[in-house]
Amino acid sequence: MSWSASKTASATTRRLWDQADVDAAVAQHERFLKGARGGQRAFLQYADAPGLDIRRRLLNDADFTGANLENAMLAGSHFERA
Repeated sequence: MSWSASKTASATTRRLWDQADVDAAVAQHERFLKGARGGQRAFLQYADAPGLDIRRRLLNDADFTGANLENAMLAGSHFERA
């Protein structure tokens, strides 16, 4: 790993997300995709969200850079360009 890559990795801040956090972010993201009021693109960079239920959601264009979704339920979700 190069110095710049290790510096970037050590400078990231991880945050534990619970089901309510993810549900709120995804609901705003789905409004964003539909062009509805109150919508906002989902940025879940370096989120720790293991084992959460994110089934049948629209997550196109969401940012999951470095996210930990280990054992998360993702069946039926859409991830185009995510």
